[in-house]
Formats: sequence, structure tokens, C-alpha cells
Amino acid sequence: MGTELLYHGFDSSSDISPFNDALEQISDSEWLGIACPYISLNILHDLTAVADYWRLITEIAEWTRTQSADHREAIVGLVQEHSESIHDCRELHAKLLVGDDGSFLRSANLTDSGLNRNAEPAVHIQNIDEIADMP
Repeated sequence: MGTELLYHGFDSSSDISPFNDALEQISDSEWLGIACPYISLNILHDLTAVADYWRLITEIAEWTRTQSADHREAIVGLVQEHSESIHDCRELHAKLLVGDDGSFLRSANLTDSGLNRNAEPAVHIQNIDEIADMP
């Protein structure tokens, strides 16, 4: 346990992103906090499926603006259904997950491109004491 730098580059020989294990570990929590302006619906569903309680901080207008009409409709329905868990934050730029036993900070959004195609770094903190010390 500790802090790990993860990197997914264009020269990777694997089709599996190094971020997937970290995201799975963090999302396997009773409580999950997510801050990200753009997040794919399938990724959000996968992340929140296991957590007993979750919160998403996102920029709803920008998130919906960048999606297809079908996805916009699904996002609006999701926001209405989970209004107590989804919070709007204008000008949000953070990309962060925090769970019971770990956190994940990254430069890219939680989208299929951000996780699987873009050359992006991330920091995976696996020590609850380090998380508690975060300002």
C-alpha cells in the first residue's frame, strides 16, 4: 500500500488501461466521491454500482452539452433520479475519486478516451492515512 504513479501512453502494448484496477479497487467502497466535469455514463454506472453511497460533483451543463442527444436525455434522467447525489459545480476542472481505502487523481476526464486512449498520468493513493492527511 502506498502511492503509485500510473501512466497510460500511446506506446502501450496492452489494450487494458493501468487505470482500470485502481478504479475498481477504489469503487469497491461503502462510500465513493467523484469529482469530474465529463464522465461517461457507463463508467459512472460501473463506479457507483458497488458503493452503498456515492456523490458526483460535475459541471452538469458542460457534461450534457458534449453528449449525443440520447446521452443528454439519459444524463438528465440520471440527475433527476439521483438529485441528492449529483451536484453541479461550474468551472470544475478536478478529476478525482475518493473511496474508503484509496483515492485516484488524474489529468484526464473519466471517459473512454481518457481511460483507454489518451496519454495521461494518474496518482493512485492506497493508504487511508495519506488520504486523511489531504487538505
